[in-house]
Amino acid sequence: MAQGVRNSITFRLGEGIPMAVDAQLEEYRQRQHRRHAAAASGGNQKGTPFSWVTIVRMLLVGAVFVQPVPASASATGDIQGEEAGEMPLKGKPVEGLDPVREQDPKCPKVEKGIVGTCVEECSRNADCKSGLLCCSNGCGHICVKPGATKGGPKASALMVVLDSKDSADSLLEAVPTPDQKSLLSGAGIMILHYDKDHSVQACKAHSILSGHPGAKAVEWDGPAPACKLEL
Repeated sequence: MAQGVRNSITFRLGEGIPMAVDAQLEEYRQRQHRRHAAAASGGNQKGTPFSWVTIVRMLLVGAVFVQPVPASASATGDIQGEEAGEMPLKGKPVEGLDPVREQDPKCPKVEKGIVGTCVEECSRNADCKSGLLCCSNGCGHICVKPGATKGGPKASALMVVLDSKDSADSLLEAVPTPDQKSLLSGAGIMILHYDKDHSVQACKAHSILSGHPGAKAVEWDGPAPACKLEL
C-alpha cells in the first residue's frame, strides 16, 4: 500500500513538472512576440524600453558631433586665411597683432642669408631703452639703434655662451666696454653690442672671448665686421 502511494506521488510529480515548464515557455514566447511586434510598429506602445533607449542614444551622439559655429567666422574669411597660412599684409593695422611683427620702418634691414640669435629679447619698442628699437635679427628680436647706413662699417654683436652664471662679470672686465649688453640668465647667454664706429673693439672682444675659460662658445650675432688677422 505504501509502495503504491509513493508510485502515485512520483507519477503525478513527474507529469506536473513538464506541464509547468511548458506553460512558462509559452508565456515567455508570448511576451517576446508582443515585444517584437511593438518594436516593429515604431515603438508606439507606451513604455517600450528599446525605443526610448535608441532615441536617447541618438540624441547623445548628435550632441557630441554637432559643434557651434561662431557668428563672426566666414567660409572665405578668417578660417580660410589661417588654413592657407596667410599672414596679414605688412603695414595694415590688425587688431591683436604684436607690434613687433609690423616692425618699425626705422629698424635696420636684415641682410639676406643672415640669421641672428633665435631669442626674444623684446616684444615691442617699449621693452627697449630710450633710443632703441625692437627689431628682427633674422630669427629673434633684439633692441638695436635705428637704421644702419648702407656700406662701410656696421654695428655688430657677439653672442657668448657662459660657462656659468657667475662668469658674466669676469667676461665683461676682460673685453672692451660694449655699447650695450644683454644678459639672458635663463639661457646662460650674454650678447654684447658694438656700434659701427667700434668695430675694432668688437673684433678685439671676439678674440679675447674665444680663448676665455669663462666662455663656452662665442659667435657673431649677425654680420661680422672685417677684423684684421693680428687681432
